[in-house]
Amino acid sequence: YVLVGFLNGMGAGGTLLMEAVMGDLIDYDEFLYGDRIDAAYAALNTLVPKITLAATVAIPYAVLVAAGFQSSVAVCDDSRGVHQCGRAPVAQPDSVITVIYVLLIGVPACMAIVAFGLKYMNPTRSKLHGELLEENCVVSGVRTIGDHHES
Repeated sequence: YVLVGFLNGMGAGGTLLMEAVMGDLIDYDEFLYGDRIDAAYAALNTLVPKITLAATVAIPYAVLVAAGFQSSVAVCDDSRGVHQCGRAPVAQPDSVITVIYVLLIGVPACMAIVAFGLKYMNPTRSKLHGELLEENCVVSGVRTIGDHHES
């Protein structure tokens, strides 16, 4: 249970990381193109999670129905002299149980691995970040800190 909670929390940490990096991304975009487009980044920052949330709710339900999900059944009880009705759960086929495991464990684990790979290959990491910064400074004519030549 603790491991599943930890893995689930890793995804939530990604959203916090996105918020932390947004300021640097906006500054870097201004450095490259000369314009500040904070509002466009803010709009995307709020729009993309909404679209993602809609998909992450709709797609699993569709997959569960395709796997044979059985809805609960209506039951009524008159044994105590009061007419009571409700819904009773139905045993689900093995295909539905398998899909639930895949959707709750397999897919998030695979997406976490893909996200780690993409972040690991990101050119703004340590050594590559310095090379990228040096390249952009040379192209734009900006002198770097270590570039102290006498004119």
